[in-house]
Amino acid sequence: MKMEKLFTTMAVLSALTLTVFMVAAPNCGGGNGDAGKTIFMVDFNEGNIDDNGDTINRGKWTGPEHGCDPLDAPGRTMWIAGAVHHDFQEMEDPDGTYSAKLGDWTPNTIQMYDDGTHGDVVAGDNVYSLELMFEDGMHLAYKYTWGTAGQDWTCTEEFPGNSRILELKDNSGDGITIRYDEFADETTNKDAANLNQNGDGTLDWTDDWNGDGLPDAQERKVDTNNDGTLDVWPEDAF
Repeated sequence: MKMEKLFTTMAVLSALTLTVFMVAAPNCGGGNGDAGKTIFMVDFNEGNIDDNGDTINRGKWTGPEHGCDPLDAPGRTMWIAGAVHHDFQEMEDPDGTYSAKLGDWTPNTIQMYDDGTHGDVVAGDNVYSLELMFEDGMHLAYKYTWGTAGQDWTCTEEFPGNSRILELKDNSGDGITIRYDEFADETTNKDAANLNQNGDGTLDWTDDWNGDGLPDAQERKVDTNNDGTLDVWPEDAF
């Protein structure tokens, strides 16, 4: 992450801190109402470094090398698709209300924003955000897509066949669950065919392949200098 991206992250979290109103919620999900603010953030800048220390190829599955349109083709923007994880749906989301917030796995329908709204603070920095309300402790599956409204998975999903997983837990103690991802990174919270060199390819909810003392499928720190090491909680970077 370059210095200007560090300042962007600091600005985002500074603004979010001013608006926190979340109260504690049971780690059970289902039936207690919205109780936890969740911010999804995905960095689409070129040159990001993954947890193996390698440069992420953001167009591996979405660009011309895969037979797709150029990444900067008109109308292409960032979306998120997902649902409550299938292993937890009966307990945490029996009526599908929470899965619907992520489009229930319909691609290119739930838009993310880089215009200073919906949890995004710095417009035009190529970091897209979306603020949603879930319940603390819920288990989600999701992925990002880069495409046009209503487009299919082909040439839009950051990687095919698998998803990211996330347990909603506020590890930093700031009152918000914030997940900061880098588009097409296959070494962090990807559930299967995960390329992290410290893992076995299949990420479980409790795995800590980066050795930071926290499960990789939870809120985590941010790499502030693009060296592949997670340095500080975003809200503590300033």
